[in-house]
Amino acid sequence: MRVMREYQEADKYITDLASHTSKHSIKRVRQFLDQLGAPDRAGYRIIHVAGTDGKGSITCYLSSVMREAGFHVGVFTSPHLISLRERFAMDGELISEEEFVRVVRRVRQGLACDESATASDGAGAQADLPSYFEFLFLCAMIWFSEKKPDVVILEAGMGGLSDATNAVRHTDLSVITRIAMDHMQYLGDTIATIAAQKAGILRNGTPCVCLSDPEAAFSVIRNRSKEAGSPLYCLLPEGFSGRLMRGSDGAESIDFSYRRQYDGKGEISARLRSPAIYQAENAALVCLSLEAILREHIFRGDPREERLQGRAIIQGLESAKWQGRMEEILPHFYVDGAHNPAAAAALRQSVEARSAFDDREPVLLFSAVRDKEYEKELRILCRGGLFRHIILCPMDAEATRERAADLTSLVAAAKRAMKEQLPAIHAAEDLEGAVRCAISLITIEHAVIYAAGSLYFAGMVMTAVKGMVP
Repeated sequence: MRVMREYQEADKYITDLASHTSKHSIKRVRQFLDQLGAPDRAGYRIIHVAGTDGKGSITCYLSSVMREAGFHVGVFTSPHLISLRERFAMDGELISEEEFVRVVRRVRQGLACDESATASDGAGAQADLPSYFEFLFLCAMIWFSEKKPDVVILEAGMGGLSDATNAVRHTDLSVITRIAMDHMQYLGDTIATIAAQKAGILRNGTPCVCLSDPEAAFSVIRNRSKEAGSPLYCLLPEGFSGRLMRGSDGAESIDFSYRRQYDGKGEISARLRSPAIYQAENAALVCLSLEAILREHIFRGDPREERLQGRAIIQGLESAKWQGRMEEILPHFYVDGAHNPAAAAALRQSVEARSAFDDREPVLLFSAVRDKEYEKELRILCRGGLFRHIILCPMDAEATRERAADLTSLVAAAKRAMKEQLPAIHAAEDLEGAVRCAISLITIEHAVIYAAGSLYFAGMVMTAVKGMVP
């Protein structure tokens, strides 16, 4: 009970930071690291992952493969779906509540956070506290310095150039995932400007792995890699394939194949534990990252490096599963974190592929935050009558309430997006009502549910379903 109470207090402390702190410069975040004893210099390798879509999946796949090869792997990722603890993992295990409480206490004490919060100059002192994301990043680095992993995989929160994770003094590999239009108010309103922010994670001489498309993004990354003297490894679209399969037991997976681009050692074939077609690209980017690690001898002198091929890749990819990405949480009820137009298009591709196996009526359960292009997402998802029923509801969790799109705006956007298609729109006043409606349609309308629009929403739906279904 004591640990649970202390964990809840630590969780609340961090959540409350969002309301009275702001983002700091990389220089200031490095000063925070120094005040905490420079945990980023604890001797482990660092793989830095940035991009718009696929960061979490790539981090998950890469961690799984490296663990299969015998490496001890720390992971910092974001956002979480249900618990803050999801952001911190060591060898595939989440940080315990007790450890979480302890590292939060270490950061608070090391930065004299409580003294700052009660200082006489009030708001000014509080403004110099780490922001919500910065605090979580600092906690992760403290924890990793204690756990002593061989390698840490850091997922950038947003952008890259000025992201808190870019405050680490060194990285050993940069991985840039698919770049698309998102967070335009912070990163810029073109693919090129967004790519420039993502490419900000490149370090002098450190190899970089990226996609060859879109060209506007690749051009920026290629130029930045030349400036930094970074060896560039580019994934070509013809270098991999993935198709949805259904086994005799009804289990769905992606039949994945990757043709090695640099070492000439043939193909890698694996079954990914997901019905999401887009995971093939993420798995391929991981395979290319492993080629880069081997060619650049990032773990020079470590015999485990040679294990990062063949069997370890296959077993690592096949055992990995990332929550909230086309995840079936109940029979015929899927959640996906698609939260921008590009991700909506990728989700649509998977829904269409599943329709070849599933004769159930696709139903979309949707919500979003108001600063996203959710009308575009709805237009992409519902084009051609893919969904004949749409369930809409606002997100009502305290952490997202201020950013959530209201129900009236969601309904209006859906009607504009649908135009002549006019699907049945079910407007629910709250999440619980929306989920109950979705579950009833599974039986009444012989439906299959796809919940999408936000990673926050995916987590809320998962929590709601868990509370309703034994």
